[in-house]
Amino acid sequence: MHTKKVIYPYELDIYIPSKNVAIEYNGAYFHSVEHGKSKGYHLNKSLMCRKKNIRLIHIYDFEDFENQKELLKSLLVDNIDNYNSLDFNKNNLIDTIPNPEIIYSDKVTVYGAGKLL
Repeated sequence: MHTKKVIYPYELDIYIPSKNVAIEYNGAYFHSVEHGKSKGYHLNKSLMCRKKNIRLIHIYDFEDFENQKELLKSLLVDNIDNYNSLDFNKNNLIDTIPNPEIIYSDKVTVYGAGKLL
């Protein structure tokens, strides 16, 4: 389900209410400050989801997906029943924000915080 109703005015690319899981695809081009997104855009979405007990999984198109494929599959298996229908051949990586209270400037990956402010 693709919706703005859950954390309005933000949109979730995929929301699975029965699992309290959302997936957000963050393309580098349209999800950048240069194209109108605020510096805290992804953090704000994550915090709003956390307040509603929704686990928000971020997929960034600029990560080294091939080296992280097994980690991606494991994360999806843990959160989604029918993950086999997802396309694992795209050049992207799933990221999570385990502690969205951390203020960050670039990204937070499955390995921990990126550049901290």
